[in-house]
Amino acid sequence: MKTLRCGRCRHDLGIFDPKDLAKPLTAEMFKPKAPNYPAPFFAGQAWPFLLCQACGMCVTMDPRRPGEHPDFVMTPEGRFDFVNPAPEDPEGYVCPNCGKVLKSKGGLGNHLRFCKGAQK
Repeated sequence: MKTLRCGRCRHDLGIFDPKDLAKPLTAEMFKPKAPNYPAPFFAGQAWPFLLCQACGMCVTMDPRRPGEHPDFVMTPEGRFDFVNPAPEDPEGYVCPNCGKVLKSKGGLGNHLRFCKGAQK
């Protein structure tokens, strides 16, 4: 389960199962963030009416594409793209030249700038 976060005020609203998200987003896809908490949205609401309880902004609105259905929701880890999810690499990022395993994509980019091809 992942936490749904408002993209504007960063308020944690509820939780969701990534495999349940699909277009069109509905209120039923999101659950309360803890037992005895209210549901984050009223049942039957469609995506333009999924409003943050703290700031009132539509939590699924992409400000760069107003009026279009979003392809992502915000989480504490950042943007979660549910239409074309990024593949997860549990092993890390592997240098194609020397085989060194790095923890992040940025680390791999820096490593590739100086990699000579043979691991020391």
